[in-house]
Amino acid sequence: ELVGIFPEATMSRAMDIKDIKTGAVRIAIAADVPLIPMCILGGARILSYGHKDFSRGTVVAITVGEPMHPKRGQDAEALTVELRSRMRDLLDQTVARYPYDGSPWWIPARLGGSAPTLEQAEVLDQQAREARAARKAAKGVKKK
Repeated sequence: ELVGIFPEATMSRAMDIKDIKTGAVRIAIAADVPLIPMCILGGARILSYGHKDFSRGTVVAITVGEPMHPKRGQDAEALTVELRSRMRDLLDQTVARYPYDGSPWWIPARLGGSAPTLEQAEVLDQQAREARAARKAAKGVKKK
């Protein structure tokens, strides 16, 4: 049996590994099960912020890393940092073998793509949160 958890808890506008939450590590510790780091590249070409393309032929590459074996008493924060590092290494490996030309929007900027940097993506995420909050507030006013 296997349970998939996406520890970033969201899609990355930067197409890079964002800071991740400790939940996956804490669950693995509590359940005494291994964590298997993975990277999926190409999914954003199908469905991402402002982008939807369900046509056939889009390559989606999955790279599976070596299992981590977290144990009770280990620091979840430190293990989460290690997990993120492993995921980032897997992303680098996956991009290196992924077929693409030029500087596509779905490749991280640090690897030669034209996706926003992590810092630029955070600004875009904050703007999206503010716009969502404004729409929600406007809806609440209309209902009264």
